[in-house]
Formats: sequence, structure tokens, C-alpha cells
Amino acid sequence: MTLLPLKPDLCHTPQEFDSARAAHGLSFKPYGPAYQAPALTTAERQEALTLLHSPFTNSWLADYYRRQNTSDIRIGILEARDVRVTDDWGLVLPNDGSFLINSISGFGWTHDQFEYLAEMGHISRTADTNYALDIHAHDSVTLQGTAALLSFPGAYTYGHWITDMCARLELLAANHDVAAIDHFLLPKHAKWMDPFLAAYGVPRDRIVELDKSHIFEVCHLLMPTTLSQHHKGTLPVTFARQMFRRLSAISYGWGHLRRWQKTPPAAELVYLKHTALTSAPGREIANEEALIAAVEDMGGKVLDPLKLALPALLNRLREAKLVVGLDSSALHNLAMAPTNLMVMQTEPRFNMLHPSIQETIGKQVAFIKSDEDTRGRWIVHPRRLQSHIEEALDNA
Repeated sequence: MTLLPLKPDLCHTPQEFDSARAAHGLSFKPYGPAYQAPALTTAERQEALTLLHSPFTNSWLADYYRRQNTSDIRIGILEARDVRVTDDWGLVLPNDGSFLINSISGFGWTHDQFEYLAEMGHISRTADTNYALDIHAHDSVTLQGTAALLSFPGAYTYGHWITDMCARLELLAANHDVAAIDHFLLPKHAKWMDPFLAAYGVPRDRIVELDKSHIFEVCHLLMPTTLSQHHKGTLPVTFARQMFRRLSAISYGWGHLRRWQKTPPAAELVYLKHTALTSAPGREIANEEALIAAVEDMGGKVLDPLKLALPALLNRLREAKLVVGLDSSALHNLAMAPTNLMVMQTEPRFNMLHPSIQETIGKQVAFIKSDEDTRGRWIVHPRRLQSHIEEALDNA
């Protein structure tokens, strides 16, 4: 057994970041326009974003703007030479180990994710509270030319493709000829990833699937930052707006292909179902069937993203005045189909991606707090939901 030391370092401050770059021969090209400040005041922006003036929504959005006004965010592409990449999520380290390059803040990793890899036995904990990797337990593969790292700990979650994987592709397209990149490092391929890769012209035959049994020796690695860089953090509106507009325009064309003309009937009110695929259990609404019946009584339609092709789903979302759904990645589809959103909140995750997306696309958002029943399950009273929907549709 040969253990290679792994030391994460978030490098939160510019000074720490510059020191790490100098020590490990890294270069970074920042994306300047992402930092342009919005012209409106915080109060004006919150008023424009608020769909319902309920205490719960107002508190949510006040917290959203507090976080947005105080979060530091780093956007650009980090470049490294002669590095190793392993694990589905993409651990990046120099040949001598010692420093996990993409542990730097801005590349999608937190301490909890390194702890998860250690708990699962993919890396080992060391006495000095750092980690180590058994390099002899991996087969080595050399990748000549230039490779782009797309994977990160959110790479198996659909919604993170809309907010983060496409952000990485957007940064690559802004700074490089995508067709000239030799390899794109991703987790195991799934068919639902294809529309996003095609939107940015990623050649299918250049995708390298990362896994836990191989170490890829990379000559030249491009590492774009992600957008959701902090736990419970917000998105940079200026950068996200140009990205979502591009995705919306491209996906609008998908929906106008002849094969997608016959889709489910349109409705101004849509209930978007969520099926937990990668999220932990505990966020479900126990009386969802009663809520669906309440929405249908109001003339609304229920859409299940797992049973509809993406072009058909987006066609229906674009025709709605209001989308209602559980806090989940399914709601990130509105980035490509702008409409107003009502989020039902169960466990207190305080996910700031929903208000970020809604502000970026120029639409409004409201939040509904769930209750716990006597059995500890999350419920939303159907009549209360209907009342909120009626008010939201009147405000739309």
C-alpha cells in the first residue's frame, strides 16, 4: 500500500489563493463581467422578486439578499500541469500529492464531502486530520493534450447541471475553443446529461468517465469554477443571466421540433412533481396526493419530469403563469422556461438557488412553510395552498 497525502485547503482569501497558486504552479483567468453590480437597491430588488408578501416569503428573501450582498465569489478557470484526477467527483492533485487542488473555494467542494469519501473508504483519514489516497489501488491512464474537469460533488444531480455544470461549460466556451479540448472529465454518463453537453458542442467521443478505480494522469487540466460556491449560497446574477438566456434559447428550439408539437395540454397553473433520486429521504410531503387534487380542482395540470421528455416539459412550463412544487432540483427547469414559482419548504434546507434563479430570469418567487403532523411527517393543508395559489395568480 502506498498512501499519497491529501491536504484540502479552501483558500478563502485572495492572499491564500495567490499563495497556493504560486506554490503549486497554477494559473487563474478570472471572468470579470460576473462581478457587475445590479443597478437597483436591495429593497427594490426584493420587492420585484416577491410574489407573495407573507412573513415566511419576506423572511426568506431578506435572508437571500443578506447572503448575496456578503458572499465572496470567485469565477474563472484554474489551469494546472501534470496532475492526477480520480474519483467520480474528480479529485485533483499534483503528482507529489500533498494538496487537493480543487478543494479551493469556488470549485464545488466542502469539508463534508471529503468526510463522506473517507466514511465510504474511498480515501483515508490521517492523524493530522487530513486525508490520504492509496495510489497503488488504482489503474493509471495517461491523457495527452488538454482536459477540462466538469465533474464535482453535484455532478449526479440534475439541477446542478443547470446551475453549475453549464456554468463550467459557459466559462470554457468564453475562454477556449470547446472543439479543441481533447478530453472532458465527467462522472458516469447518463442520457439526461446529453442536451446540456450538446448545447455547448461537447463531442461525445471525448468524454472520459471518472471512477474510483482509475487515476488519470493529465498533462494540461482546465478547471472552471462552479456558481453555487458556498453552502446555502446564492448565484452571481449577471453571469447566470447570460447562461440561462442561452440555455432558454437553445431549449426553445428543441420544443419546436415537430416530434414535440403534441405534448400534454397547457395550463396556467402547473404542479411539478419531484421524485428523490439523489437526495436523502425526509423531504417528502406526506399528503401530496391531496395537494395534487387541490391543484387539479383549480384547473391546474400535474407534470412529472421523469415521465416527460425535456422539450415537452419545458413547452408546458413556458405556458404556465405559476409553477408549484417541493423544494428540489426539478424546479431548476424554470431557468430554461421562465415563469413565477411557489416553493413548498419541508425540512429547513434554506436552498438559495431557487430565489437566485427566479431573480436571474426576471420572475417572482414565494415560499410556503410545511407543517409537521402528529407522526412527524411534512404536510401542507390543501385549502391553504389553494389560497396562496389564488393570491399568486392574481399578482402574476
